[in-house]
Amino acid sequence: MGIYQSAYHRQLYHDTKDAHKKIKGDTPHEKRVFDANDFVCASNRYGLIHLWDTNTRQLITTLTGDMHIVESVSFSPDGNTIVSGSVDKTIRLWSLSTGELIRTLKGGMGDVNSVSFSPDGHTVVSGSDDGTIRLWDTNTGKIIRTLLEDKYNVESVSFSPDGNTIVSGSLDATIHLWDTNTGELITIFIGHTRPVLSVSFSPDGNTIASGSMDKTIRLWNTNTRQLITTLTGHTAGVSNVSFSPDGNTIASGSGDKTIRLWNTNTGKIITTLKGHTGWVNSVSFSPDGNTIASGSDDGTILLWELEP
Repeated sequence: MGIYQSAYHRQLYHDTKDAHKKIKGDTPHEKRVFDANDFVCASNRYGLIHLWDTNTRQLITTLTGDMHIVESVSFSPDGNTIVSGSVDKTIRLWSLSTGELIRTLKGGMGDVNSVSFSPDGHTVVSGSDDGTIRLWDTNTGKIIRTLLEDKYNVESVSFSPDGNTIVSGSLDATIHLWDTNTGELITIFIGHTRPVLSVSFSPDGNTIASGSMDKTIRLWNTNTRQLITTLTGHTAGVSNVSFSPDGNTIASGSGDKTIRLWNTNTGKIITTLKGHTGWVNSVSFSPDGNTIASGSDDGTILLWELEP
């Protein structure tokens, strides 16, 4: 993936129970993610999960059944299942083909801030407000293991590409690296000065990117367990970070209403994407790396076509 000369965006509306009508003044909680079929899955404050076809820009289906804010959504690796985490302290698994609820996972946890599938799709990891990280068996819905981080909220969780480790970001400004198989804490990355809202592994698993309310993005080496570099430029908190499929670019969304693209090798800003009028809660690359989906408190999803 090269340096971007320009980018333009297309808009999908997704801010009310009527997914085709924008209501000004509302502030939905937009979360989205791409899957391998160029679908975008997005959730909002009404507990609805919308599935869009990015090629036709048409709404495919809406998943209903959760009347609370859905904080996080994720596709399974095979694209057949969606997992969602909610402030009602539950996790739900949905069938993509039928749009029906498969099962609800409950385990006495706090609000669920983040959910993610393992690379093999057999496990879901969740991070919640009670300071715990839980591993769930997707076939049985049972808890496999509970990792006790601390008394602070867990804001973001993610599996490594090989599934052997989990990274979590916390309200106490720390990042924890865990052994998936044993549940043991491997190391704690310290450097941020405010809550860590997002963590993500690079495609090769050698780097972790973290976004924080301290307005910075930090890159960490998973082998040496040292800070690689700090990316600065946002003027408000960084709510989400995402690697491109080739690992050469990081996209970040911020409270400054912008998306920034960064060169992971140099740490330099490639370009700044402007179009949202509210906090950018989430950013995600398409599988081919040519498109970015961004979700915002302004109630819209923007699709950015990146031109090399």
